[in-house]
Amino acid sequence: MSRGVLAASSVLDRAVAAVRGWADWSTELNRDPAAAAGILRHGLANPIRRRACLLVLSVLDPEVTLGALDQVVGLAAGDRDAVLVRQILGRLPYREVRARVPPVVDVELDDADDHDFRRFAELLEYLGLGEALDALCVRAEGHPDEGVREVAAEFGRSP
Repeated sequence: MSRGVLAASSVLDRAVAAVRGWADWSTELNRDPAAAAGILRHGLANPIRRRACLLVLSVLDPEVTLGALDQVVGLAAGDRDAVLVRQILGRLPYREVRARVPPVVDVELDDADDHDFRRFAELLEYLGLGEALDALCVRAEGHPDEGVREVAAEFGRSP
């Protein structure tokens, strides 16, 4: 075997070992969802640890996500994490998503620019929250920024 193949094989072995370790740490974190959410909230606030914390959150019990929901929803506006955040929120029970995500998005829109409006519209569309998406579009229609108004047109409402 070539040195490159051996190196890749070693890397894969380490990755497989790390994945096998998930069962241990996820069990520990899932034992106390509120404590785990608190720890993850702290990690999500750190840009250096954020991506890893989102990946951890993606394999934990949805109850942990609910404990950090406002922070996770806020990350949906970032290009780097938007898709992963959508997937994490998509694991939650729909009744929880319908009740809890729109109010968080509504608060996030208070200081949002056109980019943020678009990312939150994408999130609401992905989660199947049509009424919340309509409300976002109504809000976008009346916005002084032309870019924000374009979001309303793009997501089914005309300016």
